[in-house]
Amino acid sequence: MLFVLLGASNLARGYSALVNCLIDCLHPHPVEVLHAMGPGRGYFAQGGVFNVSYSPIVASGILDAARKRQPNISKTLALITDIGNDIMYNVPADKIIACLRSIIQELDAMGADVFVNPIPMVLEKDVSER
Repeated sequence: MLFVLLGASNLARGYSALVNCLIDCLHPHPVEVLHAMGPGRGYFAQGGVFNVSYSPIVASGILDAARKRQPNISKTLALITDIGNDIMYNVPADKIIACLRSIIQELDAMGADVFVNPIPMVLEKDVSER
C-alpha cells in the first residue's frame, strides 16, 4: 500500500508517529510512504521557515514519484493537510483552489483514495490577532 502524505508543520510534527502506526496496523502487508511536507510549506507558493525553503508541493515531483510506483502498488491513499499556508504567502483563493483541484485530479486519475484535512472554520479560536 502506498501512502502519499502532503502538508506542512502539522504533518511534519506527527509524521513519525503516523508512519509507525500505519506500518504496525497494516503488518504484514508492505507499506510505502511518499511525503512532501515541512514547516511553512505551501501547495502553490514556495515556503519555509528560517533558512529552510521548500518548493511548492505541486512542483515537488511527488505525484510523478507516486505515478511511477503505481504498477507495483495494490492501493494508494493520499492525505492532504495544512492547506492554509498559501494564504500566508498572499496567494489568491482561486489559485489555491485550482492548485488543490489539480493535485486531487491527478491523485484521482491514479485511483487513489484522497482524504483532505480542511482549514479550521473558526480561525479566530486557533490564531490570535497578533
